[in-house]
Amino acid sequence: MAKASTEKYIVKPQKIRDLAYHYMVEAEKELGPSFRMMDKSVVPESDITLIVRKIERDPGPGYKKTEMHTHDVNKVYAFVGDGLKSEVIIGDDHHIITAPGAVFIPAGTKHGYRPISGTGYLIMTMRKGEYP
Repeated sequence: MAKASTEKYIVKPQKIRDLAYHYMVEAEKELGPSFRMMDKSVVPESDITLIVRKIERDPGPGYKKTEMHTHDVNKVYAFVGDGLKSEVIIGDDHHIITAPGAVFIPAGTKHGYRPISGTGYLIMTMRKGEYP
């Protein structure tokens, strides 16, 4: 049976308590939990970082954005949900994204995001990169 050799690739998400630039403790109280679905800490052979934020409470208009930051690899934000609206900042440009929608962020580009209203999921993925 090959099952035993591939069992290590079937994983449970890890709840994230700390993630640079993202105010995790505050965000969990105000929005909902975030999960590390995949990265090297979950499966050492993985070259993909996949993080899912569940936005289960409407953040309201005053919710602050993540700190502007960069990564040394490309990144994608995917927004899925019921009326989920978010602001994405790429460099100096501000964009309003209504779910469903996705945003590509080139390596080395300053970026951040802020949920504005609605509920749903923010899916963040990077290849061959790690959050600091």
